[in-house]
Amino acid sequence: MRLAAQLKGGFYPAPPDAVAHAATFLRPPACGRFSLLDPCAGEGAALHQLTETLDAPPDQVFGIELDPQRATRAQMLLPDSPILGPASAFGVACTRRIFTLAWVNSPFDDQMGGGDRAELQFLRPVHDWLAPGG
Repeated sequence: MRLAAQLKGGFYPAPPDAVAHAATFLRPPACGRFSLLDPCAGEGAALHQLTETLDAPPDQVFGIELDPQRATRAQMLLPDSPILGPASAFGVACTRRIFTLAWVNSPFDDQMGGGDRAELQFLRPVHDWLAPGG
């Protein structure tokens, strides 16, 4: 990872226009309540935008953020949603197949501990947390 990216912890928030465009492909399930997860929540902007766009129940919107200041900002933006931080998505215990939607804007890096791209390292465990059809 480049030095500048390392200094900011690989934090590159998704532009609101990109989140809005992605949200046009998403529909809340007809069966009622659903849950959202952002394992790299940053300051919570994308998760907040998706919560509002999809009319998600705030108590079913979850975030995980490694950086303490960003975790605090995310919790302030989403006061009724559980935001775990500072915490790593790799260090939390999570029930399998529980989340309806995961927004995964992970750090982009060629090597992150295990030799795989960081994006893949985040997607593997999070994919296991998605409910069938999620």
